Amino acid sequence: MSEESTAMEPMYAIYHQQTGNGIWYWSVSFSRNGQMYTKRFFDLSHGGSDSAKAAAIAWRDEALATTPALTMLEFCQKKRSSNTSGTPGVHFMKSAAQPLGFWQAKLKMGGGKYLSKTFAVLKHGDHAAHELALAARAEMVASAQDKPYLKHPLAKLLAPKIRGSTKLPEEDASSP
Repeated sequence: MSEESTAMEPMYAIYHQQTGNGIWYWSVSFSRNGQMYTKRFFDLSHGGSDSAKAAAIAWRDEALATTPALTMLEFCQKKRSSNTSGTPGVHFMKSAAQPLGFWQAKLKMGGGKYLSKTFAVLKHGDHAAHELALAARAEMVASAQDKPYLKHPLAKLLAPKIRGSTKLPEEDASSP
């Protein structure tokens, strides 16, 4: 897949940069599962800026197509540092309408949509409301569609259909 752009339009994960001593290169840089993938394509060694840019686009497209992204469910199952319940997506909250509080199960579906269920401590008791929220969250996760957690349209388009291979074209992921 090729990406056309003018000099003013940014390209996904590709930047035209200059070293401190005036040498220009195209840099590819993206992250998957907390690991950075980068590679530079120098204008001089590729016979000019257009050739270096084309090589950078080809490498990026191949790398994106073969490097699995975090899935939506993997993202939703990550325990955040702010989590105090011990279970991702389950939170205790208080409001004016529920002064004793309530347990909430929540799951991000993508596109700004969430599934959410709440269980009042007043109605169920603290322990039972927590258990109901845990069960609701497990139900939500089991019913959710698992797809790559990506925002950019090109990244979504090039995401591998089958998780597995992490081999990058021509070079190890950690080398610049």
